[in-house]
Amino acid sequence: MDFELLIPLAAVLMIFGIPIIAILTKHQQKMAEFMHGKSAENNQVPALYHEVQMLRTEVTKLREQLNEQTLLVDDLRRGLPTESAVSERLSQDA
Repeated sequence: MDFELLIPLAAVLMIFGIPIIAILTKHQQKMAEFMHGKSAENNQVPALYHEVQMLRTEVTKLREQLNEQTLLVDDLRRGLPTESAVSERLSQDA
């Protein structure tokens, strides 16, 4: 008689147990992939940090160059005569 009760119980456990085990196994695989992928990203962090530092250095150098060129252009403008000064000289020469 005990065996007669075990057959439906085993059937119910198989019907609901197999999908639950499959879901849990798939979840565990996804979590393992996630953790493995995350550790791979952690290995890339120092390389990314170094690259960002290099880009910051390059931007700083470009800013310095731009400032120097702006100052040179301003100096050239101060050294060149303005249009009014040129027209005054032409009128004086005529």
